Amino acid sequence: MRRGWWNRARGCSFTNFPEPLGLAPHSARLLGCPLGPHFPVPHTPQMPVAVGPYGQSQPSCFDRVKMGFVMGCAVGMAAGALFGTFSCLRIGMRGRELMGGIGKTMMQSGGTFGTFMAIGMGIRC
Repeated sequence: MRRGWWNRARGCSFTNFPEPLGLAPHSARLLGCPLGPHFPVPHTPQMPVAVGPYGQSQPSCFDRVKMGFVMGCAVGMAAGALFGTFSCLRIGMRGRELMGGIGKTMMQSGGTFGTFMAIGMGIRC
């Protein structure tokens, strides 16, 4: 009895077939109206599976090492930009000297961290 009262309060009914609130039949289940077999939810097709840049095969070990180096280089260069800026400003560099110092620190830290990431990805192969 309580179930019938609750459905009627929400505008749902098992006996009359008009859609609740004038919506499409499959939206009745989305609104929480348990209309059951009177309004079956239409079948929706499956989403297509995305194919990666390597197709269905796994990347080779060299590709993984290369990807590890590039990721490590990016992270190392970002860290080098921060640390290089602070260290160069702390010792009083300005202008072209400051840009050269920051660039040198970025290249050093990017190369170092990229090398270690490449080694780590090579170990995982």
